[in-house]
Amino acid sequence: PLDYEKKRQYSLRVQVENVHINPRFYSMGPFRDEASVKIVVEDVDEPPVFERPSYIMEVKEDTARNTVIGSVSASDPDDKHSLVRYTIDRRTDMDRVFNIHAGNGSVFIFRELDREENAWHNISVIATEFNNPRQTSRVPVYIRVLDVNDNAPTFATNYETFVCENAKANQVSYYST
Repeated sequence: PLDYEKKRQYSLRVQVENVHINPRFYSMGPFRDEASVKIVVEDVDEPPVFERPSYIMEVKEDTARNTVIGSVSASDPDDKHSLVRYTIDRRTDMDRVFNIHAGNGSVFIFRELDREENAWHNISVIATEFNNPRQTSRVPVYIRVLDVNDNAPTFATNYETFVCENAKANQVSYYST
């Protein structure tokens, strides 16, 4: 594939030769010719390119709202290096748990997290060329919510215990239903 940003033109030397010559024209030879061909590659506007094919971020479930948990980065591969604007594909974050800084790609918490409710969040971040909004690309961002001991222990069922009336102090009772 051709890439304007890597190489803008090619120069070729092309030679042609007639290998099936009628014997009556041998005296008119040579039966070959050469030409120089110059190919100029034209620039095409390409979408932004992310630095990584995907991103993984980790965050504790008790992290405060508006805390930055990581960032993504994309750039315009074209010579003009258009600025890139970031957004979250809301179809991948319908509850609006996360948000992103449009200018620098910092991902931050928008709502409180609960690992017992969702241990992982999979969102898509979209990078859009500022000067040409039709040029977009997207990258998956996997966010792992780390557990914090924030729940008191509970019994699996209600227990009813009976103690004998003649039990001594500090005596363990094993009668339950």
